[in-house]
Amino acid sequence: MLKFTAQLTTLVLLFAFSLTLTAQDAEPSAAKLYNDALAKMKEKAYLEAFPIFEEAIAKADSTSDTGKKVISLASRNGASSAYRCGKAKEKEGVLEEAVGFYEKGMALNPDYFGNYLGKAQAVEDMEGKETEAIAAYIVAADKAAASSKNQDKAPALYKKAQNFSALAYIKAKDNEKAIEYADVYLDARKDAGDAYIAAYYKASALNKMDKNEEALEAIQASIEALPEGEDGDKYHLIHGIINQTLGNTDAAVAAYELVVGEKYKAAAQSRIQALKQ
Repeated sequence: MLKFTAQLTTLVLLFAFSLTLTAQDAEPSAAKLYNDALAKMKEKAYLEAFPIFEEAIAKADSTSDTGKKVISLASRNGASSAYRCGKAKEKEGVLEEAVGFYEKGMALNPDYFGNYLGKAQAVEDMEGKETEAIAAYIVAADKAAASSKNQDKAPALYKKAQNFSALAYIKAKDNEKAIEYADVYLDARKDAGDAYIAAYYKASALNKMDKNEEALEAIQASIEALPEGEDGDKYHLIHGIINQTLGNTDAAVAAYELVVGEKYKAAAQSRIQALKQ
């Protein structure tokens, strides 16, 4: 499982005035609230810190330099606090609350990657939320890909999203779910360089369900998108099988003849011989 380790940047608000409240002050200032929240963060009291960060942001005057500074710092550290609150709720098994914290953290600081990954992992653990998890992993992967700091995490996250369809097809033997999960991926990343994988599992599942006109469309799209140098044997094999099932003998033979690797070649050649008899 991918892990994201968040680091708290200690940001002390330095102003030219005292943050100590006078007796006449009815409420703490935004700056005071921010510093209180930061102190709670240092104590690892994240569930206490987060609402104080939110209060500091709400109270800060966005038209003043001081208020802008409070909002900026509280948003950054608040997102970090939200991530840790989410993780705490995950440990308690309260996944919906964990997701809520991650989403609040995203709203505070859209550039803080940990909350995107945290949400995807929490949603994955929620029963019946597979399509939402796929979408969340894709969003997390997109955020990682756009970040120089987390760019290296993107391929594994996209693969994680792809694997829902693969596991449904291979392990669970659930063709309807394999198609559903592939469609979620393809809706989000139809033109992406790795979309051919989801299209392959969609085509394979459709073939198993005897929906071969749709399967043919899916596998053709998959083959057209195959990256240069990619081993295409299993793609050509299923292309041949689908055409054979539809009675497209010439197209089936042509597809089987493209299978050259040892793993699938015997199966392809056997099918060619059967078609030529």
